[in-house]
Amino acid sequence: MYCLLSLLFSILSTTADLYTVVDVINSFPTDENNSWIIGEHEIEQDKSTQFGNAIAEKGNLAKVTFLELNGTKVATNINVLPMKATSLTDGPYIIRKSNDQYIAI
Repeated sequence: MYCLLSLLFSILSTTADLYTVVDVINSFPTDENNSWIIGEHEIEQDKSTQFGNAIAEKGNLAKVTFLELNGTKVATNINVLPMKATSLTDGPYIIRKSNDQYIAI
C-alpha cells in the first residue's frame, strides 16, 4: 500500500501545468542557442515542440504554450503571429481562458 501511495504522489508531483503567453519575440534559436525569448520568458524548444506555419521575426508577436519543469520552461507549441507589436494601436484585449479566468494583452 505504501508503494502505491508513493507512486501516486510521485506521478502527481511531476505533472506540470500548461501556460500560454502572447508576447513579442525578442530572440529565437540559433545554432549556438536553443531558446526563445518571448517577452520576459526564456523558453526552450525540444524535438516535441510543434510550430505554426509563419516565419519567426524579431518584433513579431508569438503565442507560446509551455510547461515549466524543474525551473525550465519548455515549449509545447509556438505560433508566430503575422503582426508586429508596434502595429497594434488599440486594446487591451481581454481573452477568456476558461470559466472565471481571463487574460489581458
